[in-house]
Amino acid sequence: MNEDWEKFKGMKGWHWTGIYAGRMDTFFKKDLSLICVDPVLEFKHPYSTGICYFKLDWTENEPGDHLLFVHAQKTPAPVNYEQSDHPEQKYLILDSGFSCEPNLVKRLIGYGFEDEGGIFLSEVVMELEERFITIKTGAVIEVHVTEKKPEGLGECIFSS
Repeated sequence: MNEDWEKFKGMKGWHWTGIYAGRMDTFFKKDLSLICVDPVLEFKHPYSTGICYFKLDWTENEPGDHLLFVHAQKTPAPVNYEQSDHPEQKYLILDSGFSCEPNLVKRLIGYGFEDEGGIFLSEVVMELEERFITIKTGAVIEVHVTEKKPEGLGECIFSS
């Protein structure tokens, strides 16, 4: 299994503090949708000052499938940020962001497919206490915030 996927699964029990991007468009019909390029997820440990960042990226393979990449990293790059003097907040994010409360991560699920080239991720679902955050890849990254469990997402690749 991908090392970054393992780190991402390890965020179960952490607080999802938000998603950040240089540009983020929001749409609201029945549920909230965020459209963003080069987003970064931030998680905070519930009992320490530990913070983890995951940059989301995507590509399209030869058959036209959209592949989602989750990269663990130490800073919120590529979003604009500054170092913070506050002991519980390492960085101040200067770009667009979205967060919600309560934000404890109960479960992380990765969906995708397997072929002779390997196992590929296409969607991620974060189950929070009262919401589901679904992240889908395409020409841009789509983030859907809903109170209902998403359905029809493909084959489960990993789950925590």
